[in-house]
Amino acid sequence: MAIKVSSLINQAYQMIGVVDDDESANGTQNATGLLWLNQTLAQLNVNQLFPYSREVIEYPIQTPKLSYTLGDDESAPADILGARPAFINRVLFQCAGSALPYEVYNQDLPDLYAKRRSARAQGAPQYVAYNPKYPDGELLFDIAPQAGGSLIVIYNTEIPFIVSSNETLAIPAEYSMFLACSLGLALAVNNQVDASIKLGVMALRDEAEATIETSNGRNQIPTIDSFLNAGANIRRNVYTG
Repeated sequence: MAIKVSSLINQAYQMIGVVDDDESANGTQNATGLLWLNQTLAQLNVNQLFPYSREVIEYPIQTPKLSYTLGDDESAPADILGARPAFINRVLFQCAGSALPYEVYNQDLPDLYAKRRSARAQGAPQYVAYNPKYPDGELLFDIAPQAGGSLIVIYNTEIPFIVSSNETLAIPAEYSMFLACSLGLALAVNNQVDASIKLGVMALRDEAEATIETSNGRNQIPTIDSFLNAGANIRRNVYTG
């Protein structure tokens, strides 16, 4: 489903009764709506509530390292070029026809990573921690991946900053409803909106979130089989440097 940002903003205003169903938000309302939309998206991204798309990158290991950056910042190119992850679903090491999974920890701080590296000496499974720093995220390995193999990184990206209300978002219907409700509740803060209306919007938002979690799961981890079969919801990129 594709929806124009201005339509999403208009829907949010209509939900809270600021704009009538047969009217459209004016220029000032559109600008305010865009501001709050970006703030709402930022919060949803931080809370891992709004995975935008699922990405798969295959990265051949040439020089083994304990950490690899992943992102698309042009000023300081990352080790692995691609959209910055919101969170990591799965990391596999592929070599000689086998794909071996790592244990994944999201949003681990470097000091916690160091403690887990120490625990590795006692027989804990190999793992990778994700440090969601900006502008590029960082994958932290307890043992450097071997040269000659490839890293398979399966992750969800976040919706980037929206510059204009003329932009179009290609998102599933349940995500569109969830985002419109979340935006409506944010806009209600600066408008005199009846409590009963806000409760109704909250109920719609909760229903949309439940649908999202049921249909494709906020933290759903693709199986190795779904990766090898290039599942319909996964875009697979082979990194070529």
